[in-house]
Formats: sequence, structure tokens, C-alpha cells
Amino acid sequence: MEAMRVKANHEKFKFAEKEVLMLGHHLDEIGSRPNEDAIKAWREYDTPRSWKAVRRFTGGVTYFKSHIPGLSIHLKDLHAVENCREKFAWTKELDESFMKAKEAVCKAMRTYRIDNSKPLMLFTDASQEKVAAALVQKADNEEDSYVPIAFFSKLLPKRVKPLPAIVIETRAIQQAILHLSKVIDGREVIIYSDHKPLTTCKKLSENIEVEMLMEEMARRGMRICYRKGSKNELADALSCATCKSLKVSEEDRIVQTIKLWRTLYDKENNEDNSIDETIGVVNEGVVSKKIKEIPEEIKKVFQKYHDQLGHPSYERSFIMIDRELVKVGKSISRKKVRKMYREFLTQCEICARLRERRKDRERNLGRHEKLSMEAMDELQMDLLGPVKGSVNDYQHVLGIVDRATRYLFLINLRTKSTEEIHRKLMERVIGIFGMPRTFTSDKAKLFEGLKNKGIPISFGCAQHHESQALIERTFRTIEKCFKAMTLQMNESSWDNLTAMVCLNYNLSYHTVLRERPAKLFLSYVSRQPFEDGDDVSKKYNYSLERQNEIGKACRVSYEILKALQESPTTMEEEFRIG
Repeated sequence: MEAMRVKANHEKFKFAEKEVLMLGHHLDEIGSRPNEDAIKAWREYDTPRSWKAVRRFTGGVTYFKSHIPGLSIHLKDLHAVENCREKFAWTKELDESFMKAKEAVCKAMRTYRIDNSKPLMLFTDASQEKVAAALVQKADNEEDSYVPIAFFSKLLPKRVKPLPAIVIETRAIQQAILHLSKVIDGREVIIYSDHKPLTTCKKLSENIEVEMLMEEMARRGMRICYRKGSKNELADALSCATCKSLKVSEEDRIVQTIKLWRTLYDKENNEDNSIDETIGVVNEGVVSKKIKEIPEEIKKVFQKYHDQLGHPSYERSFIMIDRELVKVGKSISRKKVRKMYREFLTQCEICARLRERRKDRERNLGRHEKLSMEAMDELQMDLLGPVKGSVNDYQHVLGIVDRATRYLFLINLRTKSTEEIHRKLMERVIGIFGMPRTFTSDKAKLFEGLKNKGIPISFGCAQHHESQALIERTFRTIEKCFKAMTLQMNESSWDNLTAMVCLNYNLSYHTVLRERPAKLFLSYVSRQPFEDGDDVSKKYNYSLERQNEIGKACRVSYEILKALQESPTTMEEEFRIG
């Protein structure tokens, strides 16, 4: 506190308190709940007489959104007019929405502290207008009883054309994970959804949003499970447009516990809006019913434009098939023809062989395997060059990126021989930070030779644009950094800037990780093996002296970067690389 020039007022200090009132929340050993005085103030809030009063009400109520399930549903009409520039007019619809929002605030729920010994459970559901999620954890005493951790709900923009079910369910999970990322914080999470194709989508999907969700879940170590819509009552109640309120005890306004499967909601209609789960075929994320038999006339058209034209893909061949059927005058719906053609493609033996080859490429990439979750788990490397303009006869740059922390190594090389690469790895990486679990690279001869020297290395898929995507993106980033550092430091030789560019990259804020790579990587203590004892759990010794050395090096790096950023520059020539 002295270093930060902060003084403490001892009269305001309280120690060993069982309950604390802070920022409108009542905190205790169980969890937190909104302060009763704040709840009372919003319950007795007068009817707004201006648009500014509407904004004040919606902003104050939204402050407790993590304690109120389905809050965005009640505030829908108020959010639509809070920025209105026309003359104030309070309608009957606005008054109903205002009263529903006040009732929802009065029934705000207690959120419990997270028990790290149990996994978190995220229940999500979505409709064309809303997405909702509930993060809960299983209670100790009763079966099928859960305690709430946080709630999330959001309105979707209006669309002329409805979105596919798999897209809106995917967006619900993505937005829930993003909103609750600080609460989840690397813990084990089980996601429950009432959309079955998400749990069976093992293949690469044509939809980019589904593909991004699968990669995000693999990176975080999450798994998704299917729960029938009739049993997923909580999330369905939060997202359903006909939902009025959750059934809670009238005696206690702040709900202490919530029984997930006994949560009920009222419906205005008897129609069931849930998705029909009678699915016959799930092929690459596309849901379709299984076709029993294809008519011979239509089958001949399929063979004409598929078998005789070299087995093109569905997208390239269906347009021609559709035009041919229109010319013939077949009175059959396009939707049914699509399903028939997809079924025809699944029965094609040659296409099945091509899919097997594609699976082999995907297996090499390992796209849906659990990704690296700690430093030195996987290092991806590649070679940049040849690069001209070195005064020390360097020709290449060996780039190495840690997959989990994005920490970068840049090593200058005079030749691209396997011996020099192995020597530099032992000096600059393995000798300092220990042996990683594996290196990954492309199938170049200079990297294949490292396998014979005892380096654990695996090779990505050859001639695939995503095989070495991480290191390739990093090379594009450091090229700009080379040019900027050349102008700043008035240096004409690129090899003198390699260490400084690497330092600048590692100390810069990474937009994906939302943290500096150096902070994530250098906090990892290198594993030093020793032979004493037979216990497997004590195989590695985390040396305290080595940890202190790494911390000292990190502090020195910060001071160097700070001095470089403050140094002036007058050079205007652009540095050329490559």
C-alpha cells in the first residue's frame, strides 16, 4: 500500500465478518443475493415520466441480471424505446412490461458459491427471438436438486428469414460461454442442450459457427450432452416466448434453492414448439430424415450428373439436377429432392472412399482433439527464409510458438540443416525450459531428421492450409513488428532485431488469450526430472531457485521494453524483409 500511496482508514475496517454488504449485494458464506433495500427500491419505483427515467430503470435492473432468470424477456419493450427521440408517450404495452420487470426483480434468486469438487452444468436453449442459459451445480442432499450459480438471457435481432435450429442453438452456447467465461474460469463444465445434432456432430460441419463451437469446447475441455426438451425445463422456460415466470415460493422473495426438473412455466397455447428429435441421418451437421427408396427415374438423373461427371460435391451438382428435373416436369418438391440426393451420396461407394481419405487428413490435423491447456505441452515450429540483409551471415529464422500460451521463440540460423536446428533447440528451448510433450511441424526433411535425434515431434497434414496455421499467422505479425522496430531503433540489419521483436511480441497483449504470452508462459515452472524415489507423482522437481530466476528475467524484460518505447526515432525509411 505504501508503494501505491494508498492510506488505510482503520475506522472503516471490519474483520471476521460473517456477512458483508457490498455494491448492492449481500455476501455471506453461502453465496450472494441482491440487497433487500435495493429490491424494495425497485419494487416501489414510480412509473417513468420520461425516456431518461426508462433508461434509469432498465440500467438499474440490469445490474442484477445474473440473479434474475430471463430478465431480457421482461425488458424487451422497454429496451426498444429507451433511446427514443420522439415525445414521451407511456402506452399500455410499456406499462405491462414495466410491471413484469418489477415482479422479476422482486423474485431475484440467490447465487451460490462454486464448489470446486463438482463440475458445473450449463443448460442452454434458444428460440428464433431469444437465447437463455442457466449455470448451476448439483446440490448435496436431494436428488435432481441444483443450486444456481448465474443466469444469462439475450434477445436476438429480428430476421426476415428464420435461422436453422442448429445455428440458433450453437449461438446460445457460444454466447453463454462468452458471457460466463469469468465465472467458469477453466473449471469442468458439462453443457446440456435439447438439440441432439450438436452431440453427434463428430465430422467437420459446413457451418462455420458450429465448427468454431466445437473448437472452442475442445480448447476449454468441455463436453456437450443431450437432454430431451421436456426435461430441459429451466432453459426452455427462460427462452420460450410464452414464458411468464418461474414457479417460486411466495413466502421467500429471495429463492434459496432451485429444483431444476420441477421448474414449471405457463403456456398461452397448447402447441409444442420443441424440435422434433426423430432424426434418421446426421451427415456433416445437416439433419435429414432417412429416405426409404429413391424412384428409378430420379435415380437415373442423379447418376447422370454425379457418376458421369466425376463424382462432384453436393453443392456443385445439385443445381444441374434441379434444372434437369424442372425440364422433365417432375412434380416433386425441391426439399424432398435434396433429401433424396443426400441419401444417394451416402450410398455412393467412391464418395465413401474419398471421405475416408479426408478423415485421414483430419486425423493428422487432430482438429477436435483436446487442445493444449498448459505451457510446454505442444510447440509448433516452422522456418522463415531465406532472408537477405544480415551482417552476421544469417539466412533463416526458426519460429517456435507455444500453442497454449502463444509464447514465441525466434532463433537465427545460418543454414537450415538438421544439426544446426537440433543444436539451437537444445541451447535455446530444451536446455532452459525442459523437454515439451511434443513439437509439431510440416513434413520438411530438415524436421523429419529431428525424430532420429530423440526429439518428440509429430507432423501435420502436408499441403493443407490449416496444418501450420498458428505459426504462419505469427510470421505475418512479426513481419510488421520488424518494420516498426527498424524505424524506431534506426537499425538496418534484421538479425540484430530478432531478440527485440520476440520480446515485444511476448509482452504485448494477445487478443485471443486476453493476456500477455510472457505472463502465461513464464509463470510455468520448468519440470526438472530426478531419479530419487519410485513415486510417479514426484517424478518432477519444481525448483524454487529456478522459479525466482524466471521471475527476475521477466522483470528485466519489462524494463527493457519500457525503455525502448520511450526512446525517440527519426528514421523514415521502410525496412524490407523477404
